[in-house]
Amino acid sequence: MPPPPGMMAGQPYGATHPAATAALVCGLVANTLGCCCSFLGIPVGIGAIVCGIVAIARIRAQPEAYRGEGPAIAGIVLGAIGTMSHVAMLFFGFGAQFLQKLLKL
Repeated sequence: MPPPPGMMAGQPYGATHPAATAALVCGLVANTLGCCCSFLGIPVGIGAIVCGIVAIARIRAQPEAYRGEGPAIAGIVLGAIGTMSHVAMLFFGFGAQFLQKLLKL
């Protein structure tokens, strides 16, 4: 199949937007960082959400040049899950320690 008008034969047609890939990777990393250090999962999860939103906006603005809404949406979802779970772990972890100290007084 020949490339669309205005594109050269060597150019990728509908390449996945780099921000979509970054969102997916950050979302996966945000979820796995919770095993060892949950405080790092929060900013990485927020980064996944931001990258995913930027990627979707740019993909929809130039649908002939970019694709990758699936990875962008997956990155947003994974980033949101990672961020919320890390916030909950920090809240309940520190909250439980604070409650134990309060009850000892």
